[in-house]
Amino acid sequence: MISSLETTDNLLNNVFNASLNGIVVFEAVRNIEQEIVDFRYIFVNEAARKQAPILKATTIGMTRREVLPESDFLRAHSLCQMVLLTGQSHQGERYYPIMDEWFNTHFARLDDNRLVVTFINITSFKKAVVTQQQEAELFQSILETTVNPVVVGIPILQGGEIIDFSVVLFNQAAQKAWLFGSGLAVGSITADLLPLPERDHLLAVLRKAYVTSESQRFQYRYPNTDNWFSLTVQRFNQGVILNATDITEERQQQNILRQMNLDLRQSNENLQQFAYIASHDLQEPLRKIHSFGNLLQTQFGSRLGPDGSDIIQRMQAASGRMTTLIRDLLTYSRLTTHREPFSPVSLGRILDEIIEDIDPLLLDGKATVDCKELPTVPGDASQLRQLFQNLIVNAVTFRHADRPAYISVRCRTLESDEVPTGLSSQQHYVEISVTDNGIGFEERYTDRIFQMFQRLHGRSQYSGTGVGLAICKRVVENHQGSITATSTPGEGATFRVILPI
Repeated sequence: MISSLETTDNLLNNVFNASLNGIVVFEAVRNIEQEIVDFRYIFVNEAARKQAPILKATTIGMTRREVLPESDFLRAHSLCQMVLLTGQSHQGERYYPIMDEWFNTHFARLDDNRLVVTFINITSFKKAVVTQQQEAELFQSILETTVNPVVVGIPILQGGEIIDFSVVLFNQAAQKAWLFGSGLAVGSITADLLPLPERDHLLAVLRKAYVTSESQRFQYRYPNTDNWFSLTVQRFNQGVILNATDITEERQQQNILRQMNLDLRQSNENLQQFAYIASHDLQEPLRKIHSFGNLLQTQFGSRLGPDGSDIIQRMQAASGRMTTLIRDLLTYSRLTTHREPFSPVSLGRILDEIIEDIDPLLLDGKATVDCKELPTVPGDASQLRQLFQNLIVNAVTFRHADRPAYISVRCRTLESDEVPTGLSSQQHYVEISVTDNGIGFEERYTDRIFQMFQRLHGRSQYSGTGVGLAICKRVVENHQGSITATSTPGEGATFRVILPI
């Protein structure tokens, strides 16, 4: 019989120790008045010692007062006493500060003097819940500080199909925005928020974002208004996030820009029409005036006398200036209306060709052009040729009467901190300087000399139409560069051309 009892005890011990839950059996400790003053540990299984660190060193026979701090003992003692005296079991979550651990516990009476406590350590679960709450609070805080409307929704399923989405979260910006009207609330569904056909379109986008997990973007105009939103929809766990950006002002600017482009296109067409008139209708009368003037001078010059010949010469000079002016205007207009695709252009080769072409002018002005090695740049060869030819001819035209003209052309690569304001900091540039020893000009006129028809000297002193440097500026702008000038009166001028490479 004794052997059978021992076998049963061993079996029970093995069963209890195999349990995943902690199991502790207490026996009441009573005073001489039979009042319960403590509880003694009479059984602690292995799971209990693993899950509750305070029980690792607890031995059978020790009391709870010996194991627990006074505050924890008093709280636990009243509960154990109540269960033992009333026989009513108690289950709940309990936190033990001494261990900084959470337990799901169950207290039950075994008999008049003993009770059993089963428990499982739920600390990791509780911490996960706290972390989840903190993340939710952080997410909500981020939502509320986001100026753009944000709405979170979850799908509504019917027969395995997504028939709509229900709002579960949104920020104040979404509530204030007119995107969903005044009906936005937790539990709202898409069908209640938007009118047709916008409702079906948005639902299709939400469904696609959820099913494919691919971000969806589209622009949305609120019905019967000029208000526009750019919407981005992304899947988020078991729902979708809709982020909206008010692009009403951007759309208005696009419309303005579109109209400006139309106006610019019309302006270019007008310029093309002007170019045709300038090249045909206006030049034809001037050619006739010039031809008739030559005819008068040849056939009737002897009869007209000196005064008549002088008038014819003045007429011929005026028609020649007019022809030059029309030709310059035609060149300027073509810089706007006719642009060739950019290709590599050797500036050294262009300068050689220019010097060869204007050699008679250089000889007449006793001018020398000193040109060092120049780079190859992307651009329109004909425009770049016009640019540098105008600069060199300008230097010869405004040469100093007391010395031969000397024109120096140099090039250097700019460092990033030398790139002028207004040009791209991501691009590399070269600076080509054209320096002469001519009459120069006062630098307060620097901006003026690049404007149309602006002359600093009378026509009787120096020839020209006042268009040449304006053409230079237009060419440089077409090539995303810049041009500036510095000068000292009586000593010469330097024109600096900056071009991307």
